[in-house]
Amino acid sequence: MWLKATETVLRDGSEYVRTNPSVIAKVKQKCVETKLKPKQIYIQMTLGSDVSEQSYPRNLRQVQNVTAVVNAELKAQNVKGTNNLEDEMLTLCSEVVKNEFVRNVLLTANHTPCVVLYTNEQLSDVKHFCGANAPDNVRSVLAVDRTFNVSSLFLTLTVFKNTSVLRRSSMQPPVFLGPMFLHGDGQFITYLSFFMFLRGMLDNELHASELKLSDDVVTGSDEKAALVKALRVAFPSSKHLYCVLHCQDNVRDHMTKTGIELKIRQEVLRLLFGENGLSQSSDKFVFEDRRAAIMQYANQFCPSVEEYLCMRVLPKLESGLRLKTCPHNRSGASLARNC
Repeated sequence: MWLKATETVLRDGSEYVRTNPSVIAKVKQKCVETKLKPKQIYIQMTLGSDVSEQSYPRNLRQVQNVTAVVNAELKAQNVKGTNNLEDEMLTLCSEVVKNEFVRNVLLTANHTPCVVLYTNEQLSDVKHFCGANAPDNVRSVLAVDRTFNVSSLFLTLTVFKNTSVLRRSSMQPPVFLGPMFLHGDGQFITYLSFFMFLRGMLDNELHASELKLSDDVVTGSDEKAALVKALRVAFPSSKHLYCVLHCQDNVRDHMTKTGIELKIRQEVLRLLFGENGLSQSSDKFVFEDRRAAIMQYANQFCPSVEEYLCMRVLPKLESGLRLKTCPHNRSGASLARNC
């Protein structure tokens, strides 16, 4: 087969058509502004585009190539911008004085600066709804969750339920934002700096003889090891719960990677997290009966995940039960559901 010098044929035999430059520009814009992964950008553009093939990328590979170029350019710009680092740090530190929302800036060698953000009202609400002096009928778990990247930084949020009001649509307490934390990595020492600062502010107005507001805080999070360790060090007298939604996602992912068939995965999740599942046990007797049922099912149909359930999942669910049924507990919570 002979071709003209100006013709190009793809491997599948179709004629090569150059992608519209506006499409490439749109991919670059989404990469910079949304921080979506290449596959997410490709799906978003192909589903939301016109019928014409010229209005969306040729394939996923093209989006991946454009994304790689954009990321390389952004990294290069960051390197070139280090000449103004002193000015940037000075501007950041000045915000502590000028901006009431910026409460603390931590500068550490070889680490990205960390920033603590909150208003007086947010801190006051955390004391009221999550502190040791919170009444039984308003007590809430202080949940912590690291969100997606904000620019080149992570944003870690604290949230709690404002139990003094109810949403009209669901008749459930709304979730409010507490103090927030901008940081560049997920290391233990980074999280610890945030939680120790937060603990200091919670106990700031107390005398030595008074009960510290942070002593009886019930914290909740996902299973990030560094974050959980930092919470336990900063709040050693507090109880810690794991977010049931994150636990459920982790169990589902583990069974999928292990190769458990869909029908069995669904039954295990139902026994663990369903309406009458292990996580909803009302007391230790119900918990033990349901634990025996789930372990019997796992031993019979998916023995490869039996050890994972025993070592990684059941202890977390049991700790939530102990907290809920403890006569000295006033939180009224089993597992953290604010994350």
